[in-house]
Amino acid sequence: MPNMNIPDFKKRFGVDAYIPERDGILYKYFSIERGIQCILQEALFFASPSQLNDSFELDVDKFKFEMSDKNINAFLNRIYPDSETERQVAFEKSKEHRNKVPAIMKMQLAKLRDSCGICCFTNDPVNKLMWAHYGQSDTGIVVGFHIPPYSFHLKDFFMMKVLYEEERSFIDYFNRSTAVFPLWAFVKNNEWAYENEIRAVKMDYNGLLKYQIESVREVHYGIKTNTDMIGRLESIMALKNYRSYKRFQICHSTDSYGYKSNPF
Repeated sequence: MPNMNIPDFKKRFGVDAYIPERDGILYKYFSIERGIQCILQEALFFASPSQLNDSFELDVDKFKFEMSDKNINAFLNRIYPDSETERQVAFEKSKEHRNKVPAIMKMQLAKLRDSCGICCFTNDPVNKLMWAHYGQSDTGIVVGFHIPPYSFHLKDFFMMKVLYEEERSFIDYFNRSTAVFPLWAFVKNNEWAYENEIRAVKMDYNGLLKYQIESVREVHYGIKTNTDMIGRLESIMALKNYRSYKRFQICHSTDSYGYKSNPF
């Protein structure tokens, strides 16, 4: 994707990009093995939606295709805002193939889905459920990445907070006021709301994406993280010249069922 600033993002997608808070630090939960791999490779993995836990991720059946003349005209007005001739030609062609359009559009959307990559973050390093589900039952680590406002938007990837809904909503492809992709890629069922996810999406690419080692600012070790594995990780970080990070140990809160993270 071309590099754009935040107002351009708003104009293109109809929604606001995510601006990192808390000094720009976002957290990613890992098993200890995957955390070590991330540190060794100096890269984050942007997964294809099919590799994520939720089987509803970017489901093409979220789209409805109401093929009325009104909807088709509104859609063509957005595509050809300055050419009445092109709009009319496209409208006439649409009449011949309207019964085929839903299947064709779903095929194109599936290609878009399969070509993008997603990397998931949160803003809380002491979330018990996240430690249980993504921190390998408290034996993993959480890495805090410094992502300053604006620095990565649409140059490498763009970020938005995930929105959670109780009932499944649908997108009327030809009758909408905003771009399709944010409504599709950043909305999930509220059963996942405990993740408080901030999602990074890379268009037209999935796989490893390099980061600068200076962006690693915090490492939080789980309550059950093996001390030998901690030693191995810290040896690797020293060898690879990670110098900008602080270390924390997750422990039980003394006055609640919560967790807290103590520096050491």
